[in-house]
Amino acid sequence: MLDFGYDISDYTNVDPLFGSLEDFDELVAGMKKRGELLVKGVSGFRMDATPNYIEDESLRDEPLVDPNTKAPKKFCDFQHIYTADLWESYEFIHELGEYIHSYSAGTEAYTDMKHTMDYYGSEEYPVMHFPFNFMFVGLDSFLNANSYNERILHWLKNMPKGATPNWVAENHDNLRIGSRLCEEYMDLVTITIMTLPGVACLYYGEEIGMTNSQVRIDQRKDPNNDGNTGATRDGERLPMQWDDTMNAGFTSRYKSWLPVHPNYWKINVEAQKVDKTSRYNLFKTLSQIRRRKAMKSGEFKSYIVSEWVYAFTRSLNNNEMYITVLNLGSEIELIDLHDVISDLPVNLEVVAASVNAGYINGDQIRSVPKFPKIFSMRPLSGIVLTTKVQKKSSNFGLQLVDPRTSSSSFEI
Repeated sequence: MLDFGYDISDYTNVDPLFGSLEDFDELVAGMKKRGELLVKGVSGFRMDATPNYIEDESLRDEPLVDPNTKAPKKFCDFQHIYTADLWESYEFIHELGEYIHSYSAGTEAYTDMKHTMDYYGSEEYPVMHFPFNFMFVGLDSFLNANSYNERILHWLKNMPKGATPNWVAENHDNLRIGSRLCEEYMDLVTITIMTLPGVACLYYGEEIGMTNSQVRIDQRKDPNNDGNTGATRDGERLPMQWDDTMNAGFTSRYKSWLPVHPNYWKINVEAQKVDKTSRYNLFKTLSQIRRRKAMKSGEFKSYIVSEWVYAFTRSLNNNEMYITVLNLGSEIELIDLHDVISDLPVNLEVVAASVNAGYINGDQIRSVPKFPKIFSMRPLSGIVLTTKVQKKSSNFGLQLVDPRTSSSSFEI
């Protein structure tokens, strides 16, 4: 385990640290019996570092980014024209298609947009189901509605025809959103990726709002630490926080592989199960909404409601519509959806809300623009609305002035 499993020396056996092949067979057999896995024992594949699968067969030295660099050692010192993004890498993955295309399969490729989209391939020459979209992983500053929209459309517009979009918010290589931006932003991104068209890729702990924690030098495991004193990825790799018992219920051992986040006593699955407005229950609600037909195959349109308010709709055959509304700014916003989305009914119903939204599922809001029938949204909050109203409610938001609005739309 010199490099967290990347240093594979035997592709046909299991490191004794993790058990044996017999243990794996027993695991697969048990999961099959419970109906938890497919025939081969796995549900999908993640292929890592795909741009570097194939290197130039002549093993030529790569040119320096800066010819004046003395004693170059770092990866970023070189132009990787002989070791990255070679077409043979795509051909290799295409050849694996016979074995993996019946399962979900994604690639992790940090490269430019053109080379990323090439991993989709085409109908005639499929390569992978989808390359991971790290648009939200790279989000490290607050965006207004227009910039937020542009990031989403940048992926959708560049996809090949018939391709499936996907959205990744966090992973094992980058700070969690609550640590990168702020804790309120976590819900905004979760609501976004769970209601956009395509595949939502969740990193463990996102569903309860886990954040990074400092890891002492003597506790660090990341082999890529900069001399054990610089940046480490261990902070986003801490144990899952299941409950408020020792080591957050992750292990019965005295010490876990990495230290548990000190906030585990309050941020954990069991605590959030009983809180109807928790991030855990928000995630469950969004998961249920994703099963509805409009979310699975409905049309997508996006709208710039105001400078800091962004919205998009999912609808199918003029039936039920879902409207995701996000206040990306730092102030209360007064929302008039009727001015940007046509043919809305008078009343809309809240079906999901961020923990700070001030709304609960079942609340109704009015979409018509006449005073006082507009609604308010707290800073950095998000809600999902439906046109299918189930019951009456007295909560119609703040009764204040009508904000200035503008809109844009994109359809897929």
